[in-house]
Amino acid sequence: MKIGLMLLLTLTLLAGCKDSGDTIRSNEPASGVYQYKALDPDHQVVVSGTLTMRIDDAGFVQGEWALEKQGSFEQTGPQIGAGTLEGSIQNNDIQINLNPGWADNNVLLSGRFERGAWVGTWSWVTFVGPTSGGSFEAVLQ
Repeated sequence: MKIGLMLLLTLTLLAGCKDSGDTIRSNEPASGVYQYKALDPDHQVVVSGTLTMRIDDAGFVQGEWALEKQGSFEQTGPQIGAGTLEGSIQNNDIQINLNPGWADNNVLLSGRFERGAWVGTWSWVTFVGPTSGGSFEAVLQ
């Protein structure tokens, strides 16, 4: 009798732990791998891939990116291939440079952490100023 009761209790607990398939998104920025997509001004995806971010307690961000061009939009700037990133977070606002150490030809991300994802704008900036840009989203995997 006791074994049957224990088995029933165990099965009940396991059934309660079943994955619902829903993604739970944190309200706090976290280190990890983010699925990134950049959109052009017409809201078409032009770049996609991953941003791996390590965020320290002071809000300094370091990491790597691996991104691929999507579609025919040519004005993506140097956010194709792989590279390092650096930036900072303050009050859930993020500033990221995908090309740290470059004096020219940078892709900059400026966004806010909302509902478990970074959302904001990307800008390709050269010596003449902003050359191209659009919106972006990066969701923690």
